[in-house]
Amino acid sequence: MHPPVPTFESPQPPPAAAVPAPWPRPRVSPAACLESGGVWLLIWLAGSVLILALILGLQREAVQDMRDVRLQIDLHDIKERLEADLALGFALGDSAHAQALLEEALAQDASLVSAEVFDLQGVSLFNTDRGSIGESVPDAWRAATAKSVGQGVRQPSERALRWSSSVGGDATVGVAVLGPFGETTGYVSLTSASAARPRVSGLLAVAGMLAMVLGALACAVVSRTLAARRELRDAQAMDQAWQRLQACQGRLQETLTRLGEAGQTSA
Repeated sequence: MHPPVPTFESPQPPPAAAVPAPWPRPRVSPAACLESGGVWLLIWLAGSVLILALILGLQREAVQDMRDVRLQIDLHDIKERLEADLALGFALGDSAHAQALLEEALAQDASLVSAEVFDLQGVSLFNTDRGSIGESVPDAWRAATAKSVGQGVRQPSERALRWSSSVGGDATVGVAVLGPFGETTGYVSLTSASAARPRVSGLLAVAGMLAMVLGALACAVVSRTLAARRELRDAQAMDQAWQRLQACQGRLQETLTRLGEAGQTSA
């Protein structure tokens, strides 16, 4: 009898490596929506505040400019009427229309506090406050008239004859009254109790600071959100890498075991 021929079992191929599961898609949570919405809300608020401050500033500038133009027109009308009397040979203190012109200007503009005509020495000749006639005008007015460009200039321009001053919160604008030969004979002034209004630059500075603060808060929220998402993504990547490594180690151990069994069977 022939001895039995040994048979060898061929090693079974290792099972196909399992395809790792794809990364899970990030889920949009309510917290993430609130964070993103809060960031855009802060940005929107910053832009809205800046635009609103700009609009309000421009509106106040326009109102103040219109008011200044109206005062200049009133001053020009009073000046022309007084100069017409001077052209007829009357002295400034003898004008028959000065008092009526001042009171008419005061009645037409509710923002005016007083209207006055005074001479070169600063003595009030006509005043809507009749008790102040004959008294001296404030020193600030006299200093403003002395600094006017038209002082001592023959036939100066209308703009050069204007002056302005502020005393005790009251804003005063005035213009020089010229005689028949172009000499300065006195001044007419209109005073209004208008509190100093913030200019556009001041409003823009405040709005800019507020926008910067809101922008910094928005950047902080965005940075925190992005950092949290990066940490979460890194943690998920590490977990998946660890799972893949464990799967590879398991497959390697199984392959080594099968190879060992195949070697023992061959021996």
